[in-house]
Amino acid sequence: MSRAEDKFLVSENMLMWAFRYALGRRTGAVDDVVRHFKMYWEDLEPFTQNQIREEINQAIGQERAGDQCDVDSWKEIFNLPVICACTKNGKKDHRFKYHSTFNCSNEEYGVSKA
Repeated sequence: MSRAEDKFLVSENMLMWAFRYALGRRTGAVDDVVRHFKMYWEDLEPFTQNQIREEINQAIGQERAGDQCDVDSWKEIFNLPVICACTKNGKKDHRFKYHSTFNCSNEEYGVSKA
């Protein structure tokens, strides 16, 4: 399904509710949520991107992310680019409350841009 074929628009909050419902379940909802994340990833706030990745990482680490097919789907999220909140819109602001060096490409945080 292409982005143009989606007939319903949902808020970022609704997508997060669907994500939290699907994470750990053994259902087709996992593929739907991952597909929507892929389509709208760049529209999500950096904090939301980080939160999603951290929750998936925790669920996989605690073996509560569903069956292996679900885990494989969730891992696709790790291939999506993450915009560090401290550099969104070209502005450097390391005072951002939810800064995560996990996804930061700023050399000031010791993370290479490679």
